[in-house]
Amino acid sequence: MRAQAQHCAISKVSKYAPDKFSLLAQLAMQASDFYGRAHGLLSSPSMAAASPLRKFLPVVVFNGCANKAKANFLMAQQYVKEFKTSKVGIGKAVAYMTIACNILEEIKGDQATLPPGILSQYHELRNTYGKQRSYFEEANRSTFHEEVPSKVEKIECKAFTQALCLDEDLNRPFEGKEILSRMIPQMVQRLEDEYKECVEAIINQTFDFLAAADKEQEDFWIKYDLPACLYAASGEQKLPEDLLAKIQQCKEKGGTKLLRHTLETLVSSANSIEVQLNNMETQLQSEIEEDEQFRKKYGENCFPEKVRTLIIKMWNYIDNYRNKLKEGMEVDGILSKMLIDEGVKFEIIEIDKSEIIAMIPKSSCAERQLSFVATQLTNLIKNLEEVKKDCQKLAQEMMTTLETDNVNSELFQIYNKSKEKGVVFNEIAGKYNRIKSKIKELVIQRREILADIGKCMAEFVKEKTGQDEDPNRVMFFKQIDEECNNFNKCYEKLYRNSHYYTQLKDEVSKLSSIVNDFITTRINDKEKLSKTLRNKCGNTELA
Repeated sequence: MRAQAQHCAISKVSKYAPDKFSLLAQLAMQASDFYGRAHGLLSSPSMAAASPLRKFLPVVVFNGCANKAKANFLMAQQYVKEFKTSKVGIGKAVAYMTIACNILEEIKGDQATLPPGILSQYHELRNTYGKQRSYFEEANRSTFHEEVPSKVEKIECKAFTQALCLDEDLNRPFEGKEILSRMIPQMVQRLEDEYKECVEAIINQTFDFLAAADKEQEDFWIKYDLPACLYAASGEQKLPEDLLAKIQQCKEKGGTKLLRHTLETLVSSANSIEVQLNNMETQLQSEIEEDEQFRKKYGENCFPEKVRTLIIKMWNYIDNYRNKLKEGMEVDGILSKMLIDEGVKFEIIEIDKSEIIAMIPKSSCAERQLSFVATQLTNLIKNLEEVKKDCQKLAQEMMTTLETDNVNSELFQIYNKSKEKGVVFNEIAGKYNRIKSKIKELVIQRREILADIGKCMAEFVKEKTGQDEDPNRVMFFKQIDEECNNFNKCYEKLYRNSHYYTQLKDEVSKLSSIVNDFITTRINDKEKLSKTLRNKCGNTELA
């Protein structure tokens, strides 16, 4: 029970502090220790071989190893996080990922004893950790060249649970901070689902609004060959500062390797969710077939009607999640087409600054300086990019608010009938609508700046008339700008789809837990029913 409670603590911390990798690793290591103790008790000579608890032995072994592997995986993530600031730590990340993969290999021989649901989790973990290890190794081998240590620091254990003996007063106050939230009524859970749908509709509207503004700017840029024609207007043999900053941002985000690795992870997540949905369908289909056999044998009314209603309801949820999964997979398909099938090129942004400068075509007039109008245009474009960044920050704030928002106290007001549902939902949605309004104001500002750029472009075109054109320079700078824009588009789509799958996986896991509990309860119900009916038949025969 302590192991399970510790596992709940990990889920809780993962939800509200997903970047606290070191703390999560300590919690996972403690969970592994608890499962190890449970394994020792279940396999001890004092435990009868025929004990029904012995059937949980393979699951306990798996959970112990899985948590230990997860602890090492999380430590690897911690060193990757530190690497972004200190530029050191990839070698240790590789070492911890190697340990995680080796731990999972240890239980490879026990696969046959694992239940189907646990077995699919095992294969998913091996696949995910294996890919992560290969990615880190390749990055270290090709770019960072850090030494991989043969030994790493031992991960400490941190318990977030408290054990009480049966002879203690269970009613006495808990000494320490309450870590796990209390159970909430099903009605509140349903209200939480409704609230999420309401908020997600606001977020989707906002992102659609931003996408329309981005498309408007993109069409404007194509029409006037911006900003490439401005970059080429100067005869200097150097990269403009804003273009250099764009390239640097792409590299800091992880470059094209990160895009392809993230896409692989998303495809893996989608496959994992599909497996869960298929397993649930198989379980419910089997349940329906068994029920039909019982009804044929013992009559139509041997089970209450609510059983059928529950199965239909769960099946509807599965269909709903399958449709959501299909939407996510369609985005994966678009990204796969861009990054793999069509092979969107990122040739220039992947090389060093000095190499890029050496590739810039020579100007026909090396002494040419930017005119007053060109300088004005450059400043307006900088202002436009700043406003666009502010839009993106607000959109990010909206997503973060959804991930961290805890509205149970507000939803309980509906449950306790102290407030109307519409009033509470309007209050909760208010914070998202305020962000949406700010974004709309910024988009209007973007359109005003675009109008000013249009006026300046008319002057710039007149100014260029009669001057020698440098089409090769324009095309070169245009290629770099397009590469940066394509990279950022892919990155944003991947980020949104990653968030989408995280939420979907959480919802599907909850449903899977409900289905498993339902199936377990039904097995017990059927056993009791069979026993009762056999006894009745036996008594009738005796009479």
